[in-house]
Amino acid sequence: MEAALVHKQHELDAQYDIIARAQREVLRIRRLADRQAQDASSHRLAHVLTDSDDIAALSNTIGTAAVREHLTLETFQYDLPLKASSAQPPTLASIARGVRHRSIYETSFLSDPVGAEIVERCAAAGEVIRLLPQLSMKLKITDGSQALLALTPTGSSVALHLTSPVAVKALRHYFELLWREARPLTGTPPPSDNARERQRREIVALMQQGFKDEAIARRLGLTPRTVRRRISEFMDELCAETRFAAGAEAQRRGWFDGAAE
Repeated sequence: MEAALVHKQHELDAQYDIIARAQREVLRIRRLADRQAQDASSHRLAHVLTDSDDIAALSNTIGTAAVREHLTLETFQYDLPLKASSAQPPTLASIARGVRHRSIYETSFLSDPVGAEIVERCAAAGEVIRLLPQLSMKLKITDGSQALLALTPTGSSVALHLTSPVAVKALRHYFELLWREARPLTGTPPPSDNARERQRREIVALMQQGFKDEAIARRLGLTPRTVRRRISEFMDELCAETRFAAGAEAQRRGWFDGAAE
């Protein structure tokens, strides 16, 4: 009986050792999982890209993902000679969804034939453009939720992809400060008796009455794309984030005065 009890004790001790090792292994795995979760969280908030193809792909697609707005800072610095094919104008689908595209370009673009062509193509596609003599970096912000920030002058070799709400909000605030300082691409607004100005008053009046873009286009004989571009232009002029805010500011400035005529 004593021999049997000793044997059983040895078996229990061996099983206890196995259980103890298993517990230590579980603890190690848990700690490893916690570190990986922290790393994954950090990766989602900020990720450095060093592959030029990855940077180019993200730069090309970040704008198409926008559902509300897409903001861009464009410096006139490139690793290779600038080509017209480098332009990334808003897509028709993006404009049709009502996405507001705003960009600030360095004035050097207009002194270069290819640069000027790029600016003209983007403006014609519906991008609202302003100019500054100099910008410190390239930047793209989509919907206030993600940003692509160049970490080198051209941004083609190293870039930072941010999804941190705090960081993206700070960059968007920086963009708005520059936007207020920049001058519009088209210069001063046309005089009040200009046909374009009359068209704007008509669009604003119909908006005030609750007409949708397609209905406004039919009533004025315009395309929905043209209506959205005009609305985007005067929202930009009024520094309004929403159509409601634009209507209120337009009312305050007296844009509706005489609109019925």
